[in-house]
Amino acid sequence: MRTKPELCVRWSKRERDFLIDYPNGPDGHLMHAFLSREFLDKTMVQHLKERGYDITTLKISVRKKETAK
Repeated sequence: MRTKPELCVRWSKRERDFLIDYPNGPDGHLMHAFLSREFLDKTMVQHLKERGYDITTLKISVRKKETAK
């Protein structure tokens, strides 16, 4: 089974929270830390909310580079 070479964050209406899809554990932990780590006493999501952004529309997606054969 091949893993998906993509690291994604998306809003889940059902969970009412972000879901993180990741190709491996360390990448999933990195994205979680980015979204939840506090800087200037707030998380990235809190900063976005305060600036008037609708966090339910937040989507982040990045693909791994294809390796040369």
